[in-house]
This record gives sequence, structure tokens and C-alpha cells, in this order.
Amino acid sequence: KVSSIEPIHGASLETLDISNTLVRDLAPLAAMPLRRLNAIGTLIESLDPLRDSPLEELDVSHTQILDLKPLRGLRLRVLSFEHTHVRELSALAGMPLETIVLNATDVTDLSPLAQCTALVTVHLTGTGIRDLEPLRGRKLHGIFLGHSKVRDLSILAGMPLDTIFFDGTEVT
Repeated sequence: KVSSIEPIHGASLETLDISNTLVRDLAPLAAMPLRRLNAIGTLIESLDPLRDSPLEELDVSHTQILDLKPLRGLRLRVLSFEHTHVRELSALAGMPLETIVLNATDVTDLSPLAQCTALVTVHLTGTGIRDLEPLRGRKLHGIFLGHSKVRDLSILAGMPLDTIFFDGTEVT
């Protein structure tokens, strides 16, 4: 399996998929014009090399990522970090996110997403999320809440939803 992306350092790639490799270090990607990066199931622990990148789509699901701070200020439209130990979303405030997938993470507070006005799809399955208030006023088309702590769906009234999953929740 591939364990280093050093040989592509300096390349002018816009899309890269290194999923399910033994890659640990994203440093060779610094200053690369990447718009889409899939690093699902890799051994990466830090997103620092992605600071100031032109990324629009990022998937770091099933990795050791704990911290999204290096993503602050990026123009991400799609972000997935499911099955990680990420706890907080403050770095995402104000991003033009359209889709966020944070299933099976340690996130419990969606407040930073209140400033993400372009959101249309939110995946919260298997999280400790209880309060959907930060999503008020969004024009969500899909929300996935299965096995979360959400009990009240009233915030979703009037949204143009075409998909809702809330299996295994305490919704009454």
C-alpha cells in the first residue's frame, strides 16, 4: 500500500484520492491547487498542511483527525469527517458549506453552523447532538439524525426537506 505522497509534491493536481492507504502526512499537498481531496481511512492525524488551500471538497472520514482548526477560512462546500474524534466546529463558522457529514463523531454543539447559510444536507447520525436550533432558517433538503440525541424536530418546519432519517432517536 502507498504510505507516502512525497513523489507528487509540487504537482498541479485538482483532485486527489488517497483513501485506504497508509499515508500519514499531508505536507506534500501544501500549496497544491487541490479542489477535492479524499483521504478516507488513512493514518493522517493533522490537517495543518491544508491551511490556505483552495479545497472545496474534503473527506477525512475514518481517520485520526481531532481538530478542524486548520480549515478555518477555507471555502469548503462539502466536508465529511465521520467516524473521527472531532468535538468542535468553530473553525467551520461562515464557510459556504452545502453538505456536512459528521456521523459518529464527538460533536454535541452545532452553533458554528448557524453562520453556514448555504447548508442543504446535514448528517448527524450517531452523534450527541440534541439541539437543532443553529439550523433555523436553513433551506435543508436532507437531514440525517438516526441514533442521535435529538428529541424535537419542530425547527425543521417549513424547510424544503425531501429526506429525513430519525430512526433510533428519542423524537416524540
